[in-house]
Amino acid sequence: MIKRIFAVFGIGFAIIFSQIQAPTGLFSGESAFKFLEQQVAFGPRNPGSEGHKNCQQFLIAELKKYTPNVSTQPFLFTDTDLNR
Repeated sequence: MIKRIFAVFGIGFAIIFSQIQAPTGLFSGESAFKFLEQQVAFGPRNPGSEGHKNCQQFLIAELKKYTPNVSTQPFLFTDTDLNR
């Protein structure tokens, strides 16, 4: 009797899990390349440059399309090797 119960549950689990499919289409190389092209169009993005500020604004705007909880963490970097 117990063997039958386990067999029924085993077959049930096999049927259930055989129907589960991995999600597809979550990553688009074409879309990723378009984002890359948009970032490169800002020109050099050295910290503090106009390109850096424009790219930062672009990324914040893009992320806000997916969540309202976008924040930045500005900081001042000091290069210990160059003392600046």
